[in-house]
Amino acid sequence: MLLRSIKVKPLTGAAESSRNYTSNYLKNLSEEELMDLSELNLLLDELGPRFIDWSGPEPLPVDADLLPAVVPGYRPPFRLLPYGVRQALRNKEMTFFRRTARKIPPHFALGRNRELQGLAMAMVKLWKKSAIAKIAIKRGVQNTLNERMAEELKILTGGTLLSRNKDYIVFYRGNDFLPPGVSYALGPLLRQQPLPRAGEMNQAVQEIEKMMRDLAIARHASLVHFLERKLALAKGKIKKAEKVLLRLQNNLEPAELPTDLETLSDEERFLFRKIGLSMKPYLLLGRREVFDGTIENMHLHWKYRELVKIIVDRKTFSQVKHIAVYLEAESGGVLVSVDKTTKGYAVIVYRGKNYQRPTAFRPKNLLTKRQALARSIELQRREALKHHISDLQEKMEKLKHELENMKTVNEIDEETLYSRINNASDDEEDEDMEEDEDERTARRENNSFNISLPDRVKSFAD
Repeated sequence: MLLRSIKVKPLTGAAESSRNYTSNYLKNLSEEELMDLSELNLLLDELGPRFIDWSGPEPLPVDADLLPAVVPGYRPPFRLLPYGVRQALRNKEMTFFRRTARKIPPHFALGRNRELQGLAMAMVKLWKKSAIAKIAIKRGVQNTLNERMAEELKILTGGTLLSRNKDYIVFYRGNDFLPPGVSYALGPLLRQQPLPRAGEMNQAVQEIEKMMRDLAIARHASLVHFLERKLALAKGKIKKAEKVLLRLQNNLEPAELPTDLETLSDEERFLFRKIGLSMKPYLLLGRREVFDGTIENMHLHWKYRELVKIIVDRKTFSQVKHIAVYLEAESGGVLVSVDKTTKGYAVIVYRGKNYQRPTAFRPKNLLTKRQALARSIELQRREALKHHISDLQEKMEKLKHELENMKTVNEIDEETLYSRINNASDDEEDEDMEEDEDERTARRENNSFNISLPDRVKSFAD
């Protein structure tokens, strides 16, 4: 039954050899494809006469040369871009329409370059049901210029040109395309022409404005709800990280500084500092910070030399001071100095005059290498979650404030509202820049500080 509903017109001339191809093509189609082909045939019958010399498969395209060259009173279709929609197509959208156009048969067959108002009117009718209009260029016609055809059709229809070559021209109706009925109703209103029912039209406009305001309020409310869910999820993650840190901290029992520390004279401290900075072998303290392997490596260094140099890469000097005191307490050595170098902070530790090698190099009260890495990861995760939570809270406060303004103000002045938000964000950026400048200044002051006196060792612990 579906095959009978498709009218296959007899082919003549050069197209006689493609009759068998057409019959085989129809036999290979599914029922759904045959239904679509039948509907497309009916639509093309309404647009104009067919091009009977078409040598391709069904359906036969409309012969655009038989359409009227000039249509009295023709105007390009009225266009209006919806709110929040881009005028131009994105790259992905352009690629999708081009690939779709390759699979569909052409709707029109064109041979002339100018006077295409009849074809433009047929394309506008086609765009009511199809977003793409595909035009095949007739073969064997003299002086056909696809560039001139595309320019003429773009001016007459206002559509978007997807592709153009010697065989086909493909147009997209555009994101701002409106059906003729809608454009006829909205045209007089937007051109500020008198309407027979101005009161009803004003009421409709007010309803549209109210609907847009309600949609904006609902969108902001849903965004606030989404941020609240993200905030609850982040707080749950930070609690989980704190539990892991607490479990790891149970395995850590840091040693205290001994009360009977060996004292170094100024000459000895100056000499040890100079020797330590010139030493080529050093230990690198990474993200795991101080663990049992670090203390073991210090004792292995002290087996062959009296000093050990440890390079610590940290941002603030206070962190390096804490690590230096930690190393001194766990190893039992004497802290000589902490200096800023090109590789990072150099911590010089002296093994002591009465140094004795311990029976076990790895202390049992510190974390293992794997535990120290897990602690570092959880600390980093907790710090990142804290910044994430603070950002979410700021965004929520802004959105809530904006939502309150939308609910209280009847007529929303979007320019004033968004200008206030932009000004607030600029002020916050200025404050952040000032804080970063203060932090950099304090860091430079800390870098210039040098520990060289024995009485400053006690200040580290404080």
